[in-house]
Amino acid sequence: MVDVSVIIPVYNTGKYLKRCFDSILKQEHKNIEIIVIDDGSTDESGKICDEYAKRDDRFIVKHTENFGVSNARNLGLKEATGKYFCFVDSDDTVSKDYVSLLYNNAEKYGCVVSAARNCNDRNTVKSLDKIKVMTRNEARFSVTDRKAGLKGFVCCKLYKTDIMKANNLRFHTEFTLLEDLIFIFEYLKHCSCEDKICLSFKVIYKYCSSRSDSALKQRFSAPEYKEKWYDSVRAADFLIKENEAVFGIDKAAQKLNKRLKNELVCEKVIQSVTQMRILAHYNKTDDPTYRTCRKNITENIFVYLTNKHITLKQKLGAIAILFFKNI
Repeated sequence: MVDVSVIIPVYNTGKYLKRCFDSILKQEHKNIEIIVIDDGSTDESGKICDEYAKRDDRFIVKHTENFGVSNARNLGLKEATGKYFCFVDSDDTVSKDYVSLLYNNAEKYGCVVSAARNCNDRNTVKSLDKIKVMTRNEARFSVTDRKAGLKGFVCCKLYKTDIMKANNLRFHTEFTLLEDLIFIFEYLKHCSCEDKICLSFKVIYKYCSSRSDSALKQRFSAPEYKEKWYDSVRAADFLIKENEAVFGIDKAAQKLNKRLKNELVCEKVIQSVTQMRILAHYNKTDDPTYRTCRKNITENIFVYLTNKHITLKQKLGAIAILFFKNI
């Protein structure tokens, strides 16, 4: 049996793809399968994927029409046969112990999620030989910690395939932002309170910060505004309701649930601020969506301003957008 399925969605990342694949090939842990989903790339990405599949039979390459990263990841999940699975984005790179560290920690501590630290390719984050083991409830809060926690990114984490298969877990294709956080929340929903989650403070993943075609950057460079972009705020609402429905009845974790709800409310404010900036960019400040976002901020401004995880820059940005449309 394969130990780990490494799932890599690919779309027009030919400029970065070889360095990503090369970092996977250098893995110290060899018993892996590398599931590559080419999501209808129009550059040389598809050709590069096929080239690597010829070089190493651990590569499993599937070509599909362009339906987005969530759909590509879902196709990868269907193909996964490993005991565990993890994700790598095709413009990112991983250290040679990426799989081995996550796998060994999962086996050693009996974890349903094994995670580590990441950093972008422009900054350095101090790598520490330190492990934190937490409960399912603690992990739910930790994924919203933008500084020192698990963080809400699916990459740099190892998950158990049997939990995913048994509960038919998939990414929500109707959301194009926050889909990672939603997947992690839904995965944890199907774990027990006694299950363990571990976080290594060693940096093993570097994500690309220089791409100009990220989902958020595209929203400021498109020829016109698209109504579906409001999905980021809807996704935050979904998380708030999901958390309340699933965990709100847990009497033992009421204090934690309140803190977590506040973190998710702050995420809703962040997305509302971004949405207002996008609408202003397209001269749509009279749009009803703009007023809805403004209401989201004013209703939750106290929770936002008193949250220690929100930076001063973010707090000032939220205040400024309420008084100045073109921030």
